[in-house]
Amino acid sequence: MARHIHKALYYEKEQIQRAKHRINALNTIVWEMHHEFGEDFVKNNLWTYGMGIRFKNTTKAEFNKIKTMLDGLSVLNKKSSQFQLELEGILPTGFISYQGEYGDIHTKEMELEISFKWGIPDSCEIKDVETVTLASGDFFTGDDGEIYHRKTDKVVECTQPLLESVFSKDNSHHEQSN
Repeated sequence: MARHIHKALYYEKEQIQRAKHRINALNTIVWEMHHEFGEDFVKNNLWTYGMGIRFKNTTKAEFNKIKTMLDGLSVLNKKSSQFQLELEGILPTGFISYQGEYGDIHTKEMELEISFKWGIPDSCEIKDVETVTLASGDFFTGDDGEIYHRKTDKVVECTQPLLESVFSKDNSHHEQSN
């Protein structure tokens, strides 16, 4: 006996529509990368997840080509850590329409997260940068009787701009997995 999905399941129906849209968008991009760069590239340099795609250890030519293939990709924001250099952006992929709780129709823009990741190039150095401020959470008492908070961040310093370091002829990196 076939039944329609009950109208009380409006949220679940919306989530199904979102998932279908994302998988179609991801599938299209993965096939484009497969046709442009080959099966080995997809297997070794591309990682997908429900909300997007990560490209790993691309060459400069691959990086530039992928950016042109992903029409509408936002400005990439730099996110480096002691383990990796990562550039992240958003790719709009279209719209979905769905019925709300009271039968009203909603339209939602859909997007994927796109990121590029490389290990830290050998020409870069990882340094500790310590910041001491008056206390809030993790704290200690100083010689002056004041309560302070100490925070240590890892900072990547390179002899040239990070992307130039990544794409240098040497191109050796300190590798990290996903």
